[in-house]
Amino acid sequence: MSLSKKSIYEDADGKNYVLVPSEDKATAVRKDIEVKFKNNNNWQIEGLDEGDEVLEFVYGIKDGSKIEIQQ
Repeated sequence: MSLSKKSIYEDADGKNYVLVPSEDKATAVRKDIEVKFKNNNNWQIEGLDEGDEVLEFVYGIKDGSKIEIQQ
């Protein structure tokens, strides 16, 4: 799967992760990933399931943050 680097975070230990909506779409949930390949803006990653929604970068968002998904 390819993602914009704006959607990929790195923690203090150097592990990469993304934030996905919880089942009820009310909070952000951390999901660890593995980066396989990087280019300027898109990164090839492993660790997501088919159909997983990924939250793009929003300043201050973190695991457990309340979210509101707008269609």
